[in-house]
Amino acid sequence: MGPHSLASVGAFAAGAAPSRGLSDSTGAGGNRRPLSRREIVACARSLLGTPYRHQGRQPGRGLDCVGVVVAVARHFGISDYDIRDYPRLPEGDRLLREAGIAGFRRLATAAPGDVYCFRMVHDPQHLAVVTDIGILHACARRGRVIEHRLDAAWRRRIVAAFRFPGVA
Repeated sequence: MGPHSLASVGAFAAGAAPSRGLSDSTGAGGNRRPLSRREIVACARSLLGTPYRHQGRQPGRGLDCVGVVVAVARHFGISDYDIRDYPRLPEGDRLLREAGIAGFRRLATAAPGDVYCFRMVHDPQHLAVVTDIGILHACARRGRVIEHRLDAAWRRRIVAAFRFPGVA
């Protein structure tokens, strides 16, 4: 599956991003290089099957949709930023604002390794990592982290796309 255009869902042009450094693939410092999309997806896939837990941040023990993104960013040492104290369905544009604060760059087109923000009821309320298959996210209804195709129903819910800091 190639890049997903946001033009069909009324996306905006990519904005300026704050400058940020590059991370090595281990998050341990040393030989720094740009992080690849393939590494992001592989790391996210390592979380598959993790039980769903609202505001969970423990890979293998419990994650929610924000926890999946936070776990990937922490694994590579690209962001320690976290968002807490939110309801199961966050209100307003909080997820969009927090992504910018954390150094994620807003995009007009997403590709594997990027992050989608979805409208579930009325506001941007859910995050998923884009993969070559579709999306990977913590699903409360299924009770775990899952990966599936990005079908028409999910595509209609996309409100924004972001790139992890330091991704080439």
